[in-house]
Amino acid sequence: GRTLRPEEDAPGAACAMVLSYKLWTSHFQRDRAAVTQSVNVDGRPCTIVGVLDPSIEFGNLSLTDVWMPISTDPAGVRRDDRRYGIIGRLKPGVSIEQADGEIHSIVDRLAREFPANAGWSARVAPTREAIAGSDTWVILALLSLVVGFVLLIACANVTNLALARVAGRRRELAVRTALGASRWRTLRLLVIEGLVLGLAGGALGLAIAEGGLRLIRAAAYEPFFDLVRIDRTVLFFAMGVSILCPVLFSLLPALLASDNQVSEALKEGGRTSGAVRARRSRHALVVAQVALAMTLLVVASLVVRSMIAISRANLGFDPHPLLTAQIVVPDWKHKDDAAAAQLQDDVLARLRRLPGVEAAAAASALPALAQGTRITFVVSGRPPATDAERPWARWVVISDDFFRTTGISLLAGRAFTDGDRADTEAVAVVNVAAAQKYFGSTSAALDARLSTAAPGEAPQWIRVIGIAGDTSNPDIELPPDPQLYVPLLQRPSRTTALLVRAGRPADVASAVRGAVRETDSELPIFQLRTFDEALDDELSSSRILAGMFTAFGLLALVLASTGLYGVISYTVGQRTQEIGVRMALGAVPGDIRRLVVSHGMRLVAIGGVVGLAGAFLVSRTMRSVLYGVTASDPATYAGVVVTVLASAALAMWVPTRRATRLDPVRSLRAD
Repeated sequence: GRTLRPEEDAPGAACAMVLSYKLWTSHFQRDRAAVTQSVNVDGRPCTIVGVLDPSIEFGNLSLTDVWMPISTDPAGVRRDDRRYGIIGRLKPGVSIEQADGEIHSIVDRLAREFPANAGWSARVAPTREAIAGSDTWVILALLSLVVGFVLLIACANVTNLALARVAGRRRELAVRTALGASRWRTLRLLVIEGLVLGLAGGALGLAIAEGGLRLIRAAAYEPFFDLVRIDRTVLFFAMGVSILCPVLFSLLPALLASDNQVSEALKEGGRTSGAVRARRSRHALVVAQVALAMTLLVVASLVVRSMIAISRANLGFDPHPLLTAQIVVPDWKHKDDAAAAQLQDDVLARLRRLPGVEAAAAASALPALAQGTRITFVVSGRPPATDAERPWARWVVISDDFFRTTGISLLAGRAFTDGDRADTEAVAVVNVAAAQKYFGSTSAALDARLSTAAPGEAPQWIRVIGIAGDTSNPDIELPPDPQLYVPLLQRPSRTTALLVRAGRPADVASAVRGAVRETDSELPIFQLRTFDEALDDELSSSRILAGMFTAFGLLALVLASTGLYGVISYTVGQRTQEIGVRMALGAVPGDIRRLVVSHGMRLVAIGGVVGLAGAFLVSRTMRSVLYGVTASDPATYAGVVVTVLASAALAMWVPTRRATRLDPVRSLRAD
């Protein structure tokens, strides 16, 4: 088919719609005849004119099923409807700053023409910034840093193993050189060996990555993760890493092995200057591994502790006994707002009669999950404020019994009743944040009168009859916003969230759906789930990120411990004769144990100091994404130090045990 045409976005034009590929697949079985079919949308016939290419259905676009002109939305003709965003394509040579200046001039002109626009502004932002905020990019940068650290630790491990392997092959390589092999041929041999292993590891890594991405997409509610795909760029990057890393990290062992010191390499025992350089290189790599692992573990621990603090944050109410659902009263069937509010009231009355339901209420925004509409107001008896200084609050429309259903405390005054209707005095309840910010105290806010009328319009006064407790901000890191609750029967809202309190909320889900259908079979109900499930969906991305940081941190710790184990084991093997001499001269197992452990712990101590310094520097950049924990939290640093020391002790246990059990006679005969 085709996309929408400009003439189809004119008032009175025939309704046209474009389907998403997902909806076309699930509801029309990819039938091409679906294009040109007429379907019923909100009580009016609408023609399907096209199906979108699936390649654009990523991120938030994947949540859209149907695309229609704004003219088909009755709310689109209201000047005070601020649900819409603008997407523009800049002309060649035009900068973001130039476009932003032009938008500001348009905003100023509209404010002069329409007083209701006063106090509202707009700005131009690049797509990258609009898709994800600055905190998201900080987290992605940290993830990239973490992955880089893990890669470096793994490469250091491979280099250490290669050094140990080359040390064992020095005589073989010396013989090759003595028989005429050039240094280039020796280098090429060792680098190709590393390259084969690197390419095999890269292929295995891509397979693991694809499986991991599928798990993440299945577990994440946030469609942002659909943007993460293994495409051509990722394949080329993985191939480059698989080639470059083995080549770079095979060079050091290869250079040490091909130094052409044939006579030294052929000496008994192989104790050459090259072996000394190799030993120092292995020690330096272990220090680097420990330092990187320490830094990574601190970063991961801070992120995980932040996620735990977020999941345990006080919401201002108990979400466990609540079931939620969304309903939308269609304006094509219920054109009068009062009739829409009455329908919602009828739904609530039917829900309250269900077995197992303790209370039921409706709200235009779910507490702690969604923000209400931001409105400005004036207070009676106070001098008028400038547009920029007008008080503001989140406007939330609620039914009576809302506070009892949710468990949000009412600290003063009274809650709404079914007597607060359109023909009675307009009333409101404000939260503690609004009362303290604009009135100084909760007692001063009671009986105050507010007006949300735009500048220049006649005020319509609303009396404050109660003070409610604060609920957490959807952005948990921010303090609670000022909130203004108004009764549903006075200020109808066609889109509302149902809240049902029950002992076992999941068990009454089907009954809730049935009650809505019985009230009005054409009333759409969606996102029927427990409040805990809604919170889990909102926190799924944070938990996945915390899991990724944890996994990378543990992987780094295991790799660093493995590297330490390899170096200590190799050192014990190289010092077999020395240990035999010490034991023959009277050294006891405790002396040998101290000898081996002190050597390993020196490396760990140096790496730990460097790692803590690096962690302190990296954590400075994390302040904006941390919650409930500081970047220099002593408990986190202490916990990481203890974990690294315990892992190091475990890594050294086997080689230390082997060293204390050496037979002095056999040790003295060892080559």
